[in-house]
Amino acid sequence: MPDTLTYAQLVAQALPHRPEMLAVARQNIARWLASGGHSPAQLHAWDELLAQAELSPSSLDAVIAILEGRDEARSRLLEFQPFAGVLSREARRKAVDLCTWRH
Repeated sequence: MPDTLTYAQLVAQALPHRPEMLAVARQNIARWLASGGHSPAQLHAWDELLAQAELSPSSLDAVIAILEGRDEARSRLLEFQPFAGVLSREARRKAVDLCTWRH
């Protein structure tokens, strides 16, 4: 399993080219909240950020900064990232390879 930061960095690289990933992430959040998922405050924070990112390039940049680990104030959100299922199998394999190489 790739580490959180590696996966997040790959999502950050893909996001400008695949903005539809925002909608998938928001659907994940809605599903997790509806099923009583833990950490609703973090999920709501992500949902607000992603809703803004759908409307504004500067807000998309803010999401990318979080995913790349450049936003210290919001780094805790990485523990609750909603981007499950947005990367292809090949991209997930790359994340595993990168994580293995680092360790």
